[in-house]
Amino acid sequence: MSLTVETNKRNFLDAEVHRVFNCQEKRFYPLPLFDQPPTRIGNNEMKIKEHIKYWLDGAEHDWDAAKSLFSSGKYDWCLFIGHLVLEKTLKALFIQDNNNQLPPKTHNLVKLARHTNINMTEEQEIFLDEVNDFNLEARYPQYKSEFYKKCTKEFSENYYYKIDEMAKWLKSQIK
Repeated sequence: MSLTVETNKRNFLDAEVHRVFNCQEKRFYPLPLFDQPPTRIGNNEMKIKEHIKYWLDGAEHDWDAAKSLFSSGKYDWCLFIGHLVLEKTLKALFIQDNNNQLPPKTHNLVKLARHTNINMTEEQEIFLDEVNDFNLEARYPQYKSEFYKKCTKEFSENYYYKIDEMAKWLKSQIK
């Protein structure tokens, strides 16, 4: 890649970061890059197996990060990433069960699960709802401090193993 192209790409990304995080209007904007996979490659629609693999690969990568964070005692971020693991796995299930449609742009695990064909118990739904809180509490400043205090090793270890178990079960539902 030429230096000019690389510089233009970096300038674009710098401008986007500035726009998103330092904007004058106090709103949150989704980053335009990496928020959804392409559904087309050239003129060919992405095959369903490739689309599912995209989300499962992301979930696997994130789980590796969550394990490292747990091992290093960064329990709040471990649980935040654990939420992403379940979200990406549910999005793979959504694609399977909805004829390769793009999953909804939501972080709500319960909503995603309800748009799949999996039969969840009430206990599993309650668990997903609890894990939803990790997405908000680790992300937004007004919740971060209390969430950090709540994330002791004992508290986090319980959820860490349950997230792993749930992710494995969700993956087992993919045909």
